[in-house]
This record gives sequence, structure tokens and C-alpha cells, in this order.
Amino acid sequence: MSAHSITHKLSALPFPLLPPEQKSSSTLEYIAQAQGGFQSTAFTDPGLRHLDPRATEEMRRLLCTAESEGVSTAEFREVVEFEALVHLHHGIYSPPHVKDTALLRAISCGMLIPEGYHHRLRISRRAAAWILGFGQAPQGSIDIDYDRNNRVHLPRKAARLCSAHQSTFKAYEALSIGGLLVTNHLRTALDLLIFDEEYDALEIVGQILLSPDNNLTPRLLLSHVQEASFIRQRQAVLARAKNICTEVTLRRQGLW
Repeated sequence: MSAHSITHKLSALPFPLLPPEQKSSSTLEYIAQAQGGFQSTAFTDPGLRHLDPRATEEMRRLLCTAESEGVSTAEFREVVEFEALVHLHHGIYSPPHVKDTALLRAISCGMLIPEGYHHRLRISRRAAAWILGFGQAPQGSIDIDYDRNNRVHLPRKAARLCSAHQSTFKAYEALSIGGLLVTNHLRTALDLLIFDEEYDALEIVGQILLSPDNNLTPRLLLSHVQEASFIRQRQAVLARAKNICTEVTLRRQGLW
């Protein structure tokens, strides 16, 4: 058997031991873009289809806090009970008839970020996962990224509610929801593998991989782990990624 045929067979395995033949200088970027462009196609939440721009403003008006209503905490508690408002997180409530959608979740997180900073930051990690429909609503500070080439200094109140992380912004790693940038399924899953050591982080990554609402695959995630330049403990992250990708593959085959 020739060396070429051996290489071809190894590259064709579900979790390739050798990378496939390259079509650009950056395998990671090529694969991500070849998947159809995560920025536009990785998310199919029904609440975002044919979204009227006015829907964002309408949603903002529906969400409320004691501060936005101009009442004391005690008075607002009475309002919450009387109107049966639904608590989202950080004292932000929505009317009971409002459907839980990615737009609702994104705008609620955006309420913690000053308006003038929305275009310079992106919501990431667990907060992004929740917006995309995975995991629980954030109870502590929400994770946000700022571009390493455009450092941001948040006002004191916002800084208490947000955990800011330096990152490199790439267009194919983000979605725009309600005027807010949110890391997409690919980058969110990777961030959870790298930075989140809680027991349920891998479970959330598995949910993302199994969801029919995005085109993230185990192969794409593993390629990202293997090539992303900012991963320091690559072997440990790769081991975690392989474990969850193996589980997802077995689940899809009904063997788990």
C-alpha cells in the first residue's frame, strides 16, 4: 500500500489522525466558511426568521426592571406578583405571554451592557450558550469579549455585571441578534471547552453538537481545537473535545 493511500485512509476517519488536503492557508477558517458561513446560517431560531427591525425595540419595551419602571424594589415586587412577570436574570422580567426566544434572551443580556458599547463587545461563553438555547440563564456576571485591538473600559456598574475577556474578533465566529454580537455555536462550544471547568460545560457542548438548529459538527469542532492559535493547554482541551465528540457520535448512532 502506498504512502498516499495510507494518508488518504487516515484523513477519512470520523476523527482524522491526519488533516485533510488543504484548500487554503488556514484550514480552520476554510472549514468554518465552507460550512455555509456561520454568521448567516448557523442559527434557525423561529423567533428570528423574517425579523422586523421594529421587533427589537418592541422587545426592549416589554422587558422591565425596578430601575426601568422607576419604582422601589418593594413596589416592583408587588408589580411582579400582580402581573405574574417571568424572571429572566439579574432582576430583569418579561410579561408571561412573551415567547422565550433567542431575541428575548439576547436583549435581556444587552440590558446589562451600556447602549454605546454594544457594537464593540460580543456576548460569549455561558451567556452566549443560553441565548442560543442551551444551559441556564446567567446568575452571576455575564461573559463578554472585547477585541484585543480595541480595548474597552466599561462603566463601574456594567463592570460589576460583566466579565470581560480579551479576544480576536472574526466575522465567522459571531451572530448578530437584536443588534448584539453573540458568539456562534462553534466559538461558544470552543470557549466552554477551554475556559469552563464546571461539570456541566461538556454537557452543554454536547447539546450544541446534537442540536438540529446549527451546522456545527464534531469534525469542525475538533479542527478548531487543533488549529486555534490561542489555546494554551491544547492536549487537555483536545482530550475533552474528543470525549464529547465521541459521545455525540455514539448518541446519533443510538449506541449511547
